[in-house]
Amino acid sequence: MSNIFQGKRLEWSEENLQFAIESIKKNLTRELVPPGWRNANSRNPIAGHCHNATGALYMLFGPEYLQIWQGDSPGADGNALHFWVTVKGSDRLIDITVDQYGEKGYDYSIGHRSAMLGHSPYYNAKEVYERVLRDFYGESLNLF
Repeated sequence: MSNIFQGKRLEWSEENLQFAIESIKKNLTRELVPPGWRNANSRNPIAGHCHNATGALYMLFGPEYLQIWQGDSPGADGNALHFWVTVKGSDRLIDITVDQYGEKGYDYSIGHRSAMLGHSPYYNAKEVYERVLRDFYGESLNLF
């Protein structure tokens, strides 16, 4: 099995980036939340979706433009991680699910470069990615 991503990418532009972020937000549904986050998600519908959101954004634009980061995350049952991306060659940080931390936000200084977690239940990012591409190109898109 090849580790080379063979899906579709969006062209890098601010317009496409904003479209992707908004589409990701609307496509984060409860059944995609990992079991350890379901309790937190019942109180806050964005909680537990950081890997799904970050992974989908990364798949949409790729490693040429984005770097995945992770750090410890308070708020889930047991040990948990939080994920976000930075735009390569800039100081720009994109955390689609930062609102789960409320007014206090998240302490990004505890983060380090990372990669996608490729095992279930964490690979629901692919489902979000597919939903966003359907939004972008239309329902008849043949993704893979």
